[in-house]
Amino acid sequence: MKFEPASFVRSGMLPVVRAAFRPKFFFVLSTIMVTAAFGASPTQQPGSRTTSSTVLLETECGGVNADAEYFIPENFSEHAVPSGSGRYGYRQRCPFWVVDFSMNSKSNSYLNPEGTRVRERTLFFGLPHDLPSSNSAGGRIPIVKEDCERLRLEYIIYSKFKHESNFVLKKHITANASWSGTCNLSINTALPEYNFMTRAPEANVLVIRVATRVKLRTSWQEVAAIAEDAPPQ
Repeated sequence: MKFEPASFVRSGMLPVVRAAFRPKFFFVLSTIMVTAAFGASPTQQPGSRTTSSTVLLETECGGVNADAEYFIPENFSEHAVPSGSGRYGYRQRCPFWVVDFSMNSKSNSYLNPEGTRVRERTLFFGLPHDLPSSNSAGGRIPIVKEDCERLRLEYIIYSKFKHESNFVLKKHITANASWSGTCNLSINTALPEYNFMTRAPEANVLVIRVATRVKLRTSWQEVAAIAEDAPPQ
């Protein structure tokens, strides 16, 4: 899949991109499988935070400037914002790749034949991207057993309206991977417990922040913050 380059933060709202209507193609996360190899749940939900370091991390990542922004247009399919490297992991405050997705009242929506606007559901999450031991450009899963068993993914999701001062924590997910002939992440981002889902607001601008980091062995790796149109219910 070809990812568009990240649009880096600048003052003011990014321009709305009006896309011509096109059929929606659902973003298939091949090789992302649920595995029962881990005894503990990989999910930390708001309210289940157990250490002061986790609370501090969530607070800091909710308060920093975003590394990149993306405005979700009408007739939306999917968009990933890659970090380009693992440099984010070596900074002192919020060592995550931080992306703000913005939605106005027309984001990921369309007009039906009666002229009524239909607002579709949008999913948000983070994943590894272009891992050095994957088998293709942009690959998310190692093909080497040792790399697989030493992969760690973490992403934090927040939301707020643009005029509000503070983000509200929505999800904090951590996951590892296991090897059974192939590498499998311990999560499935299509499931509601592993993503944040919302529709465009009826008014104002909603901002969804996705902060992601991945460590492979002992080094931080490239990641991508992802927004995608949800499959129909």
